[in-house]
Amino acid sequence: MRKRLFVLLGVIALQGPASASQTCYVDFINDAQDSVVSVEHADAGSAAWTSVELGGPLQGGYAGQATVAFHVGQDALRDLLIEFAGGKILEARPFSLTPKSA
Repeated sequence: MRKRLFVLLGVIALQGPASASQTCYVDFINDAQDSVVSVEHADAGSAAWTSVELGGPLQGGYAGQATVAFHVGQDALRDLLIEFAGGKILEARPFSLTPKSA
């Protein structure tokens, strides 16, 4: 069975007038059967993984949801590692955090 995680990328960008970085918010929604126990991110192509604070495991079946803030500069590409209960890993490479214009 193939594991998947539906990531609703409703990116909202907040930018200060003199700032080159933005805060983008991403909604993670777990539509897999198994719970997501961890998510890590890194700049695209790097191996400098940083844990994402989910506030606990994301239950499967759309019930598990979390909104996460990412601080991005000019390059908004990230790699994601999603770990499910039972040890299965899903990699999303690269994942764009580019804000959409309204």
